Amino acid sequence: MRKKLVLIFFAVLCTASLAFPTDIEKIEPGNWWTGMKDSKLELLVYGKDLDGTSVTIEAEDVEVVAVENADSPDYLFVTLDIGKDQKAGKIKLSFKKGKFFQKISYELKERSENSAIRKGFDQSDVFYLIMPDRFANGDISNDTTANTLEGTDRNNSNGRHGGDIAGMISKLDYLQTLGVTTIWPTPLWESNHVKNTYHGYACTDFYNIDPRYGNNLLYKQFADECHKRGLKLVMDVVPNHCSISHPWIQNLPLKDWIHPAPKTPGRALAISAWNDPYVSEKDFLLNKDGWFSPLMPDLNQNNEKVLRYLVQNTIWWIEYAGLDGLRVDTYPYCEREQIAKWTKAIMDEYPYLNIVGEVWQPQVSSVAYWQKDARNYDGYNSYLPCVMDFPLMDAMQDAFAAHNPNRGRHLNKLYASLAQDYLYAHPDNVLIFADNHDTERFATSIGKDLDLYKSAMGFLLTTRGIPQLYYGTEIGMNSDIEGIYKSNANRKEMNGGWGGDPRSVFVREGRTADESAVYDYVRMLLTWRKRTPVVQYGKLKHFKPQDGIYVYFRYDDSACVMVAVNANDADKVLDTQRFNEMLSSYHSGLNVETGEAYGQLDKISLKRKSTQIIELRKH
Repeated sequence: MRKKLVLIFFAVLCTASLAFPTDIEKIEPGNWWTGMKDSKLELLVYGKDLDGTSVTIEAEDVEVVAVENADSPDYLFVTLDIGKDQKAGKIKLSFKKGKFFQKISYELKERSENSAIRKGFDQSDVFYLIMPDRFANGDISNDTTANTLEGTDRNNSNGRHGGDIAGMISKLDYLQTLGVTTIWPTPLWESNHVKNTYHGYACTDFYNIDPRYGNNLLYKQFADECHKRGLKLVMDVVPNHCSISHPWIQNLPLKDWIHPAPKTPGRALAISAWNDPYVSEKDFLLNKDGWFSPLMPDLNQNNEKVLRYLVQNTIWWIEYAGLDGLRVDTYPYCEREQIAKWTKAIMDEYPYLNIVGEVWQPQVSSVAYWQKDARNYDGYNSYLPCVMDFPLMDAMQDAFAAHNPNRGRHLNKLYASLAQDYLYAHPDNVLIFADNHDTERFATSIGKDLDLYKSAMGFLLTTRGIPQLYYGTEIGMNSDIEGIYKSNANRKEMNGGWGGDPRSVFVREGRTADESAVYDYVRMLLTWRKRTPVVQYGKLKHFKPQDGIYVYFRYDDSACVMVAVNANDADKVLDTQRFNEMLSSYHSGLNVETGEAYGQLDKISLKRKSTQIIELRKH
């Protein structure tokens, strides 16, 4: 009997010891900063059998507010309050459970000077959107890594091609010379699953750069190199979903960390469900809780700890890399009230930052609903400063379509889209573009007509808003074949970004005649736009298109620019009497493209399929 009792005690002792934590594997965020407006910090601690673990702290002005078990025993939530007087440096966190004890050093850094009042992008900027995997490969040693599942295969249009952060750094001088001001790479976070990882929108680690792109230190260097050249850096963030391969999915911290997988296969979401007066409850819930795709589980921002995690993650990257703004993927697919809280928390910390959200809707009213301070029927305020102008993109594709024999009449679509700007609370703070990584290449969609393409670039860079170019836009890159999902033709490599490429479009001698013509025109306009505040910040006045010609003005109290878009197949002479309310104070002008001087303005000759830009003069 004595022997049996001893064995039972030994078995109980062994079982109990197995419940003790063996090690704290990771803490997110890995560090924080003193001097934040919100002094609360919630740590997500990863380990084994952490439930019931106590946490104490050695610090001058930091207190442990709460220690909470997760639904999984392999996580612990630790909330700290970092006092206003806490100095930067390392603090000690002690974890104890039974016989287990581990002390971890946690760093609090000092915020960079003026971090809280950093200025984001605005109408003076021009975005350059890059898909890093397809732009330039600056380091072939990281093309395939030991700790990522998918290697490089340039013959696979859905595979990784090897572009990386080092490649982007190597082309910053090219971008500076081109005249863009703001770099927007698609997500660079770790995306570790077996295939189709190149686009980056299915994240497996929110706090680490994918090793096939580089690492966190290289990303910080990339930001620094941008800033040395006067370029801004915008991070593409994805608060709506993660990857099905994220470690969370096999071991959720909380049961409702994500929304349950929908029974309906594939994506069946509808942004309009949020404010559709006739929406069914089934469709509303599917949009609210549905997954963006079967490979992208929907994060549940209604869970306060998920929301806190996402807010802190974004702030961490802003502080770590010194970011100048954010682009938010699939903004309306998030929980509507919670994404507003996410946005407000970031803007409260950085009141002069700018954040642009993807709201892919064809109607101006539907996009405007999601902009900060919109006059919405339901009182909803997203706190999102800037939205992407998809309606104007659609209008541009119709207005400049080469295959449409009546394209001149379609200039009315530009006019009609801009005429609805009264719906926007801040119509100047919208991102305008002809195409992006999710659409057909603009050159392909309009029929590869060089003159119309250049004319469209003239419109894009002179109308209201913040222009965005997609990599290759500056050389008129097309998709080769129509259909964006046919071999991802809209996401092909930039020639010259890989060693051994037969030519490089990054240098003049590597560009074709047509590519050079577009590049020279776009660079000229970008250079001119930089030194022309009236085109950046001025008011807009436009006149209804007539005879295939659309005329508008950018003006302020001291300057005025006239723009005339002639979408006809023939040259035209424009009688300007109809525009006297804008021209009465001006008697001459200068053609921005050619340098030609106009001694009189009553009649102006317009070349076919062109956008003519004239700086007006009073003398």
